[in-house]
Amino acid sequence: MSLLKWIPGKAWAALLALVLSIGGWLINEHRIDKLQAERDSALDGLQRANELVARWRDVSEQLGTNLNNARRERAEAEEAVKSLQAELIEQALDYPPLRQRIEDAPDTDDGAVAPVLRSTLEALP
Repeated sequence: MSLLKWIPGKAWAALLALVLSIGGWLINEHRIDKLQAERDSALDGLQRANELVARWRDVSEQLGTNLNNARRERAEAEEAVKSLQAELIEQALDYPPLRQRIEDAPDTDDGAVAPVLRSTLEALP
């Protein structure tokens, strides 16, 4: 105990302040390292999220292009169907007068016709 008597109280206070400062500095360094690691992890997660967003944006744009192409093709197909239907209606209007003319023709106009031609003609609408 004689050693404690030789060192003044102010020196002990200074030594205690130094130990507490070093301890605080060490704790602070640990906290800083931990926060930097958390920040780095968050930045990595953000980068991965941004990459996923970019990838999904590309997929979305491609799907949008595919959808627009499909809509255009559908519109073209619908126009083709309408055109074909109009053409069929126009052709169908030509058949009744032809049938009527054939039915009204005198028997003298009727001659020998190959059976396959006769069945084909009779099968026409």
